[in-house]
Amino acid sequence: MTTNTHIAAKGLRQLALLWAIWGFLHLKAQIAASPYVTSYAAQHESAEFALFKAKQFLIENLFTVDGNAIEFVVDPLHASTTGELTTLVYECKEQKLSGLLLAFYGTYWNEAGVTFTGYGFKNLKAEQAAALLKKISEEATKHEAFLRADGDNNNISFTFDDIKIVLWYGPAQSTYRLRLFWNEFDSSWYQAACDKTTKRLAKAIDIK
Repeated sequence: MTTNTHIAAKGLRQLALLWAIWGFLHLKAQIAASPYVTSYAAQHESAEFALFKAKQFLIENLFTVDGNAIEFVVDPLHASTTGELTTLVYECKEQKLSGLLLAFYGTYWNEAGVTFTGYGFKNLKAEQAAALLKKISEEATKHEAFLRADGDNNNISFTFDDIKIVLWYGPAQSTYRLRLFWNEFDSSWYQAACDKTTKRLAKAIDIK
């Protein structure tokens, strides 16, 4: 190999390396799970992890904790089949606090191109949680004809508080699916999970 050829080849390798580094530094994306993949293991692990972290979130952000012990309940109602979203109901009767936590969970690339797991909790008071679930159901019913006309391609989108929601029907058009966007999280959710959360929330908390 001639000196000029060697220098050119070295220059191309350096250019390719710089391009790869630039891509990693400018890529800010979540590694999304396929909405068509279901896994009991993902549900189980997500629920356990969410429950573990939810206790810390509650005592550090919502409950007043001092030298006197308080009693509280936190129960993971449902984890999505992708493991990206878990709903948990909480209640502390003596402090008159109750509601629903949306536990978002996802895998990301950091600026160096290394994958890591991130999570966050969106707190909804009991009345807010009921309002969110009711809105999802009402919007799905209101636009059902449009959505079913071309499943997977026809979508609706709306917001609730600071959550952006996209709703559509899958290829079989039997039930609807959702994507919830919040604080850079992009999590999949399903009609079955919404329905179960609605029923269990009503039983767990006295919503007036």
